[in-house]
Amino acid sequence: MQPRRFEEAIRQANKYIENSAAGQEFALVFAGARADVVSNFTNDHQSVIRLLEILEPTDTELNINGALELAFVLLEEVEDGEIIIFTDQPFEHEKVSLMLIGNDASNIGITALDIRALTGRIGEYHVRIEVSNFSKERQDVPLIISQGNRVIIRDSFSLSSATSMQKEYVLRSDTRVVFRASIQIDDDLVEDNVAYFVLGPSDPVRVLMVSQGNFFLERALLSIPNIRAFIKSDLIDEEEMLYDLLILDGIDVNRELETNVIYVDSIPREVKVTGKENGSFPTVSWRDDHSLLRFMDVSEIIVTRQTQIENNDPDVQTIIETTEGPLVLIKEGSGGRKWLYLAFPILESNFPLQVGFPIFLANAIDWFFTDRFDVAHLLSNPGEPHFLTLSPRKIPVTVVSPSRQEVPLFYIFGQFLILDTDEIGVYSVSLNDGSEYLFTVNTFSKLESDIRRVDLDSRKEIKTLGLIKHQNRLSLWQPIVLVTLLILIVEWYLYQKPSFKDKGGV
Repeated sequence: MQPRRFEEAIRQANKYIENSAAGQEFALVFAGARADVVSNFTNDHQSVIRLLEILEPTDTELNINGALELAFVLLEEVEDGEIIIFTDQPFEHEKVSLMLIGNDASNIGITALDIRALTGRIGEYHVRIEVSNFSKERQDVPLIISQGNRVIIRDSFSLSSATSMQKEYVLRSDTRVVFRASIQIDDDLVEDNVAYFVLGPSDPVRVLMVSQGNFFLERALLSIPNIRAFIKSDLIDEEEMLYDLLILDGIDVNRELETNVIYVDSIPREVKVTGKENGSFPTVSWRDDHSLLRFMDVSEIIVTRQTQIENNDPDVQTIIETTEGPLVLIKEGSGGRKWLYLAFPILESNFPLQVGFPIFLANAIDWFFTDRFDVAHLLSNPGEPHFLTLSPRKIPVTVVSPSRQEVPLFYIFGQFLILDTDEIGVYSVSLNDGSEYLFTVNTFSKLESDIRRVDLDSRKEIKTLGLIKHQNRLSLWQPIVLVTLLILIVEWYLYQKPSFKDKGGV
């Protein structure tokens, strides 16, 4: 079996250093998701070789712009120098010498995955999987979707050279579990032969409604799936922290609330009241592009009593307005908390009698908990931060990576997030109530999956690596001859991680 390309790049770099003149200095820059200076200039050749041999690949895309910028910063400290890049992706640059790695290769990979919940069908999802053929020949592609040890779908199709195909399936899960899509094929890259995704409804949303009695609001709330509603006539200190959403119906609370809130004729602290008017006030403008008004017609709403407000907060948006001013407003605050304000008593309008009223309340629940309901949020890319979408009463305890290593957890601006997402696979977050939060990391990139060696003139997508836009700036550097600067450019697809050594994948 031929050596992996990452190992081959290390081998060629070592050979280059060993064949150089004694006393010649080298610096080493590693380009993964982040470009790093591994070693500044030194004439200790064995030291540079040892550093090369302990480098490990990651699953993230390379940052070639950062690597080149670091290289030229290092070269500012010397009079002359040369940049040598070890890569399998050819490109042209007047100040860079290329050492090309590997032979022509072919690959078939999963290059995109899209998930949408089916409206009105809890636990059912539309899953679209894109498979691309980067080989020179037509390929028969067997595809399997499984959950645990159970095969859910077994499919097979033929894919022409240099083409992609999207396959669509409807899957169901009553609980949040991990699914695995895999193409059963022997090619030169195994990392993109598998994709992981999470399906299933979230935990029920706990809603506390504080009201002196509102039949229409109560019935509309109870009609929404995946809701656990609690109704009380008063609110005690910090009680709202036990719930995901608080509805204040005509109840004013003069303190900061530590959860999401719907104010119904109750006053948010950020809003200044200038008066209250009685009459007959029709709607005159509205944001029909906003998710709160999806599937709704608000043109016939009329209110007979409306609170007039003054809004000086740029983060507060008006969604519906009547002849008397803003009627429905929203704000997205810190820590992921939001509020929705209805500046009128529901019972003093015709809104509860319209078919759009329960739809509006359901849209509001979706708006408050977009990421929590949307399983697509549980799909992450390597190296990208993942924000946890949790109920306020749930606190993450530990995070475990696909290789079963504990991963650091951060709390920033009221939200938990995970920064170390370089591994492909399933991440598990243990919560304080004994439950588990799951999300997945996959590499979906046609550029990364295309490992073919191509002619320089035909590789148009090399521009996406940002080399060409820096060319004018880089050409201003003075010519370089004596000191050699070695850059090892590592793309995740040049190699297989230790956990992928076997062709069978994970």
